[in-house]
Amino acid sequence: MKNLFAYDFTTNTIVASKATLKKAGNPTTPEYKALMKMIAEQPTFKVVEKAINTKSGKTTYKGLTIEMMESYINAQENPVALCAEFERIRQFAKNNKQREYPLLKQWFVEKFKEQYKMTDAKKIHAKRVMAKAAGKVVKLAAAKPAVNQ
Repeated sequence: MKNLFAYDFTTNTIVASKATLKKAGNPTTPEYKALMKMIAEQPTFKVVEKAINTKSGKTTYKGLTIEMMESYINAQENPVALCAEFERIRQFAKNNKQREYPLLKQWFVEKFKEQYKMTDAKKIHAKRVMAKAAGKVVKLAAAKPAVNQ
């Protein structure tokens, strides 16, 4: 069994990951037995969850979808050329039986790394979705027959 738990003698704690602590909550698991053994050996120690180190200021692209990329590209100064390049990459992925999202994301991040901000992309995408929705509402309203009163 791996070392799921660790003693930290400087802070008098037993440290484990969130997943390991969750497993240790079930008395039938080996994690529970290992934790009970460690607590018996050091009864004054407290059990704590391991802190995960995160880099501050790191740019993340969580939630970036193909539709958001398209919206962002269409909001640029030269959307026709960018859309053509985007579609070439998409077609390349299909022709080579590769997943298109990783290739499109890599191209997108390389192309817009300096100017791209996720919040801006979400705003642009929301405007595009709202415009499409408004266009559909107008089309539906125009197609609806008048009711005789």
